[in-house]
Amino acid sequence: MIFCGLAFSALRAEKSGGGTVGGERPLDPGHYLCEEIKRPFFAEVKPGSGQFKAQRSLALPERFSMPKPAGVKRVFILGESVALILGQGEAALYGEADGRLPLERIAGGVSSSGGNNSGFEIINCGMGGYDSFRIHGILREVLNYQPDLLVILSGNNEVPAAELCPGPGSGLRRREFRLLEKYYSLKDDPQQAREKASLKMHGAMLEKMAKAAKKAGVPAIFCTLPANLKDLPSYLVYPPLENPGFAAGYKLFYEREYEAAAEKFRLGPGDRPAGHFFNFYLGKTLEKLGRTAESRAHFLKAVGLDDNMGRASEARNALIKRVAGSEGACVADLEGLFYKLSPGGLPGFREFTDEVHWRSSYNKAVWDEIFRSAAACGIKAAAGFKAVDSPKYVTSPRADASKRFSYAFSWLSDTDSRLNEGSLAALSYLRQNTPGLFAQAAGSPEALGELLIHNSWSTATAARLRALFPLFLVHLAETERRLGNSGAALSLCERGLSLKPADERFRLVRAQILAGSGRLKEAEKEFRGSGLRQEARALGRAYGFALPSPVAGPAQNTAARPVQKTASEPVEKNGLESLMALCIAPAGKLEPQKALQACQSVVYTVNSGARKKGGGLAAAGSDASFESYKLLKALGRAEEAKEALRWTVANSPASWPKLAEARGLLLKQAP
Repeated sequence: MIFCGLAFSALRAEKSGGGTVGGERPLDPGHYLCEEIKRPFFAEVKPGSGQFKAQRSLALPERFSMPKPAGVKRVFILGESVALILGQGEAALYGEADGRLPLERIAGGVSSSGGNNSGFEIINCGMGGYDSFRIHGILREVLNYQPDLLVILSGNNEVPAAELCPGPGSGLRRREFRLLEKYYSLKDDPQQAREKASLKMHGAMLEKMAKAAKKAGVPAIFCTLPANLKDLPSYLVYPPLENPGFAAGYKLFYEREYEAAAEKFRLGPGDRPAGHFFNFYLGKTLEKLGRTAESRAHFLKAVGLDDNMGRASEARNALIKRVAGSEGACVADLEGLFYKLSPGGLPGFREFTDEVHWRSSYNKAVWDEIFRSAAACGIKAAAGFKAVDSPKYVTSPRADASKRFSYAFSWLSDTDSRLNEGSLAALSYLRQNTPGLFAQAAGSPEALGELLIHNSWSTATAARLRALFPLFLVHLAETERRLGNSGAALSLCERGLSLKPADERFRLVRAQILAGSGRLKEAEKEFRGSGLRQEARALGRAYGFALPSPVAGPAQNTAARPVQKTASEPVEKNGLESLMALCIAPAGKLEPQKALQACQSVVYTVNSGARKKGGGLAAAGSDASFESYKLLKALGRAEEAKEALRWTVANSPASWPKLAEARGLLLKQAP
């Protein structure tokens, strides 16, 4: 089972306003997924009271009465973590932000948007990490609570082989999956056999749900599940950098030589896991060339080849439609909805915070699609429904960035220092959209920790912060390299190397930065000396170095090789002074976004070494950070501007001449 812990943590944090949740106990997956499902989802508050509430840990605090009040149309939302995005059903009805509505309001109101929402009561039973087996258990229970409509979102957690519960029931599911997998492997490769076995078991469970609802006479809507198609490659496997064709295309892509890169990626294999990355990068390359129709086919193929199985593929959504149709249930095509809402029909980070969880600002569109589908399916009461675009669906830039940083950090490995393409994709989005917070995350493990979401689903995060911070810095370095900011990239990479100097993968990133900035002799030396023979050879040859073929035997011991100090090297022929000149260019002389990028590069470069205790930033870094605040404010990015100002005040030395001015501005912004 793909356990969407962090995904759910982000959603829970959004519901509660974000930030740290104090006093949370670590989540016990065994208790949450195995023990709790043995007891009812809802329980009566007091015997004979007729008032019921959710009793499972981490369930939304939903309540309802039995028997159902006259005139109420009761809607149950069932599913995994994506169902939780639709929490606060009252927000869809009347724009309410918190709490249950009084029964008289439920029974007789009209939405502020003009729709006929009178009498609807929405009860959300979404549970992060639940698969269709667990969702089916909740469905059977809620049929006893007089539902008028069931809305079911299931399909992102269907990996029975990973079932962790003891006992005969779980054992039977694992055994069935293994038998199906063995059967399909007679004709298909192992991953295809695994996916077909998953689809077969998921389809059987969806059929059980549809038949149970049909037998009870309750209309059911099955939702197809949308996904981040164009911006997020797999975060569970690594790109085939040892493949000469991929390495060459990879280098060309980030040098913006898209036509040449496309030719390299087209020659890639179609199998897994390499086929996933060849197709994903070919899709990205074609998108850059404006050939979106062609790119979409490759993005869809990449999702189908993703070993994650944590986002619904075309095949899974087709299964959902087929099963629903065969049992007379309705279908809300959320996959198709997001294709319509996304530029070029390619959903990405604009619509999603990770691979499957759409941003809550799209909730109104999702609600309207669900009820439009219900009406088209013959559910008369749904015809007049019109969702409210509630303020509850608005997420601040900081809260949005916190979710994305949390995802990116959670995908880093404690045991493997290879760069994670999923993390890099999320960080690249953050770098371009919230550069102030991006700079804050680079400051220290503590500064990064302030941006991450902490609750019962992510209690191990604090323990991992310091150990993974060097790897996080090198991911930031690679993000800057891909943007062409060689100086900032080198500064960040060498900070990572100073904390973990023997790491060959960090040095391979450094080699690419040096090669990209024209320092070819140093780059060739790094490529030749790398212990990562195949990857170094493939990447080095992509940059034009005639590197020898890998030699059998142990890799060279390079642990004692000193890190060259090059923090003050130029950025594409622009030294620190030139960057600072761009940063403080008079208004109208330089595009604000480019000036902001120069300011951020100065901050990274000046802050390239580990800070001395109590040292803070040098004056140039403080000036650049302060200028970033002004530029962000001028660009209308108020929350990011405030964060940049707060960071400037917190990290500048006491001797900085503008410290009093910055403190005064920060005090004026205090609530």
